[in-house]
Amino acid sequence: MAILARDGRLAMREVAIVKNLVIASANTAASIFFLLTAHVSWERSLVLFAASGLGGYVSGRVIDRSRPEALRWLVVAIGAISTIYLTARLLR
Repeated sequence: MAILARDGRLAMREVAIVKNLVIASANTAASIFFLLTAHVSWERSLVLFAASGLGGYVSGRVIDRSRPEALRWLVVAIGAISTIYLTARLLR
């Protein structure tokens, strides 16, 4: 999301839509893989499914009510901080 948001060509709503489509595609592929190759804990799967739906709904509401420029800087900052932290942790 930070990479899509950094240059400002897409509105934050469009960035969120692209992010959700990418995540949905990856999760669909992973779900098919696990259904075909592993034991599935359906109770945990249903909890994750419900939490994902709620998270998507809440994030959409937050994006609609936020100032686009402030939200863009927040997303880029979180992405940069995460990258620095994970790189430093990897290099230890």
